Amino acid sequence: MYDQKLTVFLSHSHKDIEKVRKIRDILEILGCEPLMFFLKCLDDDNDQLEDFIKREIDARNVFLYCRSRNAERSEWVQKELEYIKSRDKSRIYTVDIDNDFCGGTVSLLNDVVNMIKNNNVFVSYPGKAARAAQSIIQYLSDAGMHVVSESNGLSEKWLSITGKEIERAAKEGVVVVVEEEGEETGFSQKEEIKMALEEGAKILRVVVEKDDVGPMILGRGLSSDVFYFKTIKKREKSAVYVDEKPTKSQLDKMYFALTKM
Repeated sequence: MYDQKLTVFLSHSHKDIEKVRKIRDILEILGCEPLMFFLKCLDDDNDQLEDFIKREIDARNVFLYCRSRNAERSEWVQKELEYIKSRDKSRIYTVDIDNDFCGGTVSLLNDVVNMIKNNNVFVSYPGKAARAAQSIIQYLSDAGMHVVSESNGLSEKWLSITGKEIERAAKEGVVVVVEEEGEETGFSQKEEIKMALEEGAKILRVVVEKDDVGPMILGRGLSSDVFYFKTIKKREKSAVYVDEKPTKSQLDKMYFALTKM
């Protein structure tokens, strides 16, 4: 669903050139246009060269940091990282070529490409699930995704902004619909879901489970004899379930499901 070819700036240490060439080749197979280069003059203190590298970074829509011990010690790689962080953190993706290079490189890079293609996320949620939704929004934002959510009601401004953002997420990302378990969908959220369906968006459902806990009393009811149990419920395979205060493992699972869409 991504209309434009992904252009990738490969930030790497020249000491890792053989590994990075393999990454470049895989990205080309996956339909990307990666850029990697090594200039002998990189050892010089050359302001013109630094400006050239910055222009090349700006010209690409993805910055892929080939992290390694060599890259962490490279002055130029760290300069590139500092620059892109000052410009647009959402374009940064990382491949750890010291630890992840064995065997699963193709799968790893395929996941990276899927993350990039799903980079625009619209989060739809009811007011009662705001706490969980904010955790989800923060998590996805920290992961480098462009996350938008509107919860201002059915005003003209809300309809206009929401419609454009849902259309964008449908073309270049995913719509995440956060539901509160057992609660009926509100009118505003129904409109958002309707728009997403009309645009043909990929939709990931996230269900916020209520803390449904009951007491189990043993013996004579003394305080030491009271235990609590959580009701076991049937879950839908098509949805991701999280607590009202999502755990990291739950957010990781949601993120994995999103990148696989």
